[in-house]
Amino acid sequence: REAEADTVATEPAAEMPVASAFSGPNLGRRRSCRQAATEAARELIEDVDPLVRRAAYDALAALALPGDEVAACLAERGVRDETDPAARHAAARCLVSLLACAEPCAASESTDDVIAAGEGEAARQELRDSAVRALVPAFLEDDDYAFRMAVVPLLLKVAGLGDAVVLATVGSFLQHRVASIRLAAATVLAQVAPRGHDGAVAEAVAHVRHQEAAVRASALKALSLLAAPGDASAKAIAVA
Repeated sequence: REAEADTVATEPAAEMPVASAFSGPNLGRRRSCRQAATEAARELIEDVDPLVRRAAYDALAALALPGDEVAACLAERGVRDETDPAARHAAARCLVSLLACAEPCAASESTDDVIAAGEGEAARQELRDSAVRALVPAFLEDDDYAFRMAVVPLLLKVAGLGDAVVLATVGSFLQHRVASIRLAAATVLAQVAPRGHDGAVAEAVAHVRHQEAAVRASALKALSLLAAPGDASAKAIAVA
């Protein structure tokens, strides 16, 4: 019996097939754990301690599935309402990570799949536009200049270079009542579009005839950063 016991003890344990670790009950447990962790992160976003809220946004960004509308809405609310700058930045990073994930529909997909993909992309675009409208004021109106500039990589990641909604939203801040915010808007506008971009130049030009001299000055600052060298129309506007 002792010999039999030794034989049993020395037999190698059967290895679990690799595929089984990612299927069936194992996959179900992984999903369940992920969902529970995500729910915990959502709850801790309401914590009274800003350090905890910051960690909760970072956790939500890592745990929530790309395109999760509920998580994106929570992050956007944090961008708009969060009073702690570091937690607000964490909410912004979370929001961008959830939305900067669209993939084009494959050419081989059926017509129904293409239509469904188009509807899904339209919904994602609406979320991205809403995110842009939340990000721009939350960052540009902050007291810290470096924090204002931190919006640039976030906007580029969530919307891309030369996005019309980004240009219109940032451009509207060229007429902000605070001079430093107007100048920040001019600088940001020049960084979210390539030099000579028609839409960006148009946003600057739209403010060069403003009734307030300070707004005109900010618009000219943006125009000087955006217009391509030798742009005759921009030069004519600047010297008019």
